[in-house]
Amino acid sequence: MSPTPSVSLRSAVTDEDDSAEYSGEKSIYDRCWYCQKVAGRKNVKRCSNCLMVWYCSKECQKSAWPTHKPRCKTGSHLWDQLANEQDGEEKAALHRDLTKWVATWREVICRYALDALDLANHGASRINTHTIFIELTSRKRRGSKTREIEMVDAAIWDETEFEEWINDVDISEEDLERVGPNRGRDTVQICMTCDGPAGQALRFLWFQLKDNGALYMNIDKKFSAMMAEMWSELLEVTLDSGNPKLDPSEAFMLLDPEYVVGMGEAIKDIPVPRVET
Repeated sequence: MSPTPSVSLRSAVTDEDDSAEYSGEKSIYDRCWYCQKVAGRKNVKRCSNCLMVWYCSKECQKSAWPTHKPRCKTGSHLWDQLANEQDGEEKAALHRDLTKWVATWREVICRYALDALDLANHGASRINTHTIFIELTSRKRRGSKTREIEMVDAAIWDETEFEEWINDVDISEEDLERVGPNRGRDTVQICMTCDGPAGQALRFLWFQLKDNGALYMNIDKKFSAMMAEMWSELLEVTLDSGNPKLDPSEAFMLLDPEYVVGMGEAIKDIPVPRVET
C-alpha cells in the first residue's frame, strides 16, 4: 500500500480552459461524458454547478444525474478555496493539468480498473467494496500534453485499506459522504493523487457499467486473473507511451514480447464495456 498522501478532497477537479487538445485529436470537451458521443464543442454543455462534466443533451444529463449527483458539489467549491490560498494559482494550474489529463486517459484508466477488479473470479460485489488507487506526479520535464503527468504507483484496495487511507486525509464530513460505501450501487471508484510544485491534488473518478459487470464476469477466469495480476504494469506502459488508443495487446508487447507470443489477438478481441460517469 502506498504511503498516505496529505491531501484535501476540496482539491478535486474543475477546469476553465476549453481550448486544450491532445495528440492532434478533437478537444477533450467535444465528447458527451454520458453517451460518449463526439458531438462537437458547440454542442456539449458543461454542468454549471461543478464544471466537471459535459453533456450533449438534457436527456443525457438527466440519465447521468443519479450517478453524478453525489459528486456534483465537490468541484463547485474548488476555485473559491484556491482564491483564498497564498499559492492558489499554482495549485489551480495543477488541477487544470490533472483535469485535462484524466479526461484524455479516462477510457484507458476505466478499462484497466475493471481488469484490476477481476470480476470473473470475484463477482460483481467487488465493484462496491474495492477502490482503485493511482498515485501520479507532474513531470519536471514536460513533453506532449498526454505526458504532462506520469504514474508512480497503483493498487487495488479493499474497504478496510481505503478507510485507513481516507481517515488520514483532510476531508470534510460532507465530502466523506460521497466516497467509499456511499458512492452508489454498482459504481466503480477510482482515486487518484497527483504531486505538483504547490502540493497535491486529489481526484475521484466514478463510473457504472450498463451491464452491471456481466461482460467481465463471463470472460475466461484464467485470463481475468492474468489481467488482474498485470493491470498496473499495463496501465503504466500505456500512459508512458503517450498514446490513449494503445491496445492492450500492444501494451503487452511493450512489457515482454516473448511472454505474450500468441496472446495479442485474444486480448484484442475482448470488447470494452461502455461506462457511465
